[in-house]
Amino acid sequence: MNSQFSRYIPSLAATFTFPQSLGILGGKPGASTYIVGVQDEKAFYLDPHEAQSLHKGANIAEGVLEDVFVPLSLL
Repeated sequence: MNSQFSRYIPSLAATFTFPQSLGILGGKPGASTYIVGVQDEKAFYLDPHEAQSLHKGANIAEGVLEDVFVPLSLL
């Protein structure tokens, strides 16, 4: 995200501390984003227009998340 949105970063990150949070969905027609979590100054998102593979019993340490989630820099 560019610097004009930097004031929203703390609120965005705080959203994921609520147990009721299922993520944040936003965008415009044909270009939607589903943000599923944050770490440091990165947000992890899925494109709801693209089918994702199911990874049953996948070990996170094996890098499965690198194939599924796309990091998005918040700053």
